[in-house]
Amino acid sequence: MAAWAVVFARPSDAAGTPVDASVAGASGLVQVRGDGPAGGQWQTVEKTPSALRGGTALRTGRRSTAFLRLGTGVTALLQEDTVVTLEDLRADRLLVRLDVGVAAVRTPRGGARLIQFRTPAAALTARGAEFRLTVLSGGRTAVELSDGELGVEDNRGHQLLLRAGESVSVDLRGLEVPRRMPAAAALRREGLKELVRREAAADSFKERLYAAAAEGARRAEWQEGRALIGSDGRRVRVETWLRRPRADQLEFVTLNAREGGSGYHYFLGTFDAGVGDDVSAALRGLSGTAGAAPGRTLTAYESVRSNGADVVMESADGGHLVDLNANADGTDDVSAVFDPVSGGFRDAAGTAAWRSLFDRWGLYLNGRLAGGWTGNNIQKSADTTPSTTNDPFSNAALTAANALLDGGNLATRSVSVTHPQPGLLRQSWAWSFSDGTSLGFASTALAGGAAAPGVVPGVGGAAAFRRALPGTALEQSVSSSLFSGRRIELFLDPALALPTGLVP
Repeated sequence: MAAWAVVFARPSDAAGTPVDASVAGASGLVQVRGDGPAGGQWQTVEKTPSALRGGTALRTGRRSTAFLRLGTGVTALLQEDTVVTLEDLRADRLLVRLDVGVAAVRTPRGGARLIQFRTPAAALTARGAEFRLTVLSGGRTAVELSDGELGVEDNRGHQLLLRAGESVSVDLRGLEVPRRMPAAAALRREGLKELVRREAAADSFKERLYAAAAEGARRAEWQEGRALIGSDGRRVRVETWLRRPRADQLEFVTLNAREGGSGYHYFLGTFDAGVGDDVSAALRGLSGTAGAAPGRTLTAYESVRSNGADVVMESADGGHLVDLNANADGTDDVSAVFDPVSGGFRDAAGTAAWRSLFDRWGLYLNGRLAGGWTGNNIQKSADTTPSTTNDPFSNAALTAANALLDGGNLATRSVSVTHPQPGLLRQSWAWSFSDGTSLGFASTALAGGAAAPGVVPGVGGAAAFRRALPGTALEQSVSSSLFSGRRIELFLDPALALPTGLVP
């Protein structure tokens, strides 16, 4: 590892000559934007080769692929639904950020050039390597190295040297232990390796790209990005994806980019049966139904909000349907449920209100447990056992490094809800933990770039605020004493924020 210390070090800011970079081949919908993901209009690549410059963002659509040449000897094959930004294309430094998707990369051996690929969870440094990089929602990163050596670093500064035939996963909590790839994966790796090595000959390039994309093909819909104006007057670029990573999963990804920073949210839900082409049953299974039970049960989920440096992550599994209006606990009775299919609320008073409850739940702030519980087929909150000394999923002992501790046990929390501006649809949730940590969610319903007018009653205000959100744009700012003054700022579609629990 010592030999790689210089590779992990930040390079000097000395100016370098821009390298020649291009989209050498494209199949399907490939688009570029000249000023990065923060603004501007996406332009379709009509012919190849098409020159690229530093700062360019590039994305591929469904069943689409692109082959990039980034200077001498560096190639990247982008599979469908991939978003990258070419942050730096100097002769002495190549820096590419992969936000989501799959890229097969080849870098040349030797030379002093610094070649880095970054994701929301990891930084990879290569000098002579061939590897496959997969970034899932929320920055979850998988690296498969077929040849050479690769330096991998997580957001906490932990580093490792990956060797040929090894793979590693990195999420927002850090690096996992590297593994040798199984034989089947090695065969696929070799096939992709050969594909990347070939030249992009015009007479056969499209067929080779389709063959490469077929391995990772998955159903997905793209909601076109749009520019919005926040309550502070800043322009925000919003991109939203709906994906099906597996037959029984739905995944929502929202990416925000604005001057001075970016933020993202993802929600990955797992159901008890395949989602199918008609996702309405699964969508209703997210927030529950009134009357009849939903056609799908949400059994697990993971929800992450982040600005790249700070992370609020919520996880749950062991989900099962419970009629909250018939579970002998009046504190969780439901008067209305949100229907993400129709975009409105349905009355649940006096009828069954079905929603998934979970036997394990955890809330993590920058990788540290802030709250959690365990249970067995829980029917109401009294059936849960709050986490005090062990993680609710791994059962690992809680320490100051992995949890908010107060006197050796997990810190307790108190919650307050206020609506700070009369006549405007704004809500503030403040969580105070007994160790002195704080967490706050400030949500504003926007209309025309300003806080929407509306009356929120003193009693039942949180429910009234949620009911007023359809038809508006939701702006949310997340702050914490652990964030060193930073905030997670997001624009969210209420139709996704309400069923995924982003509005308490």
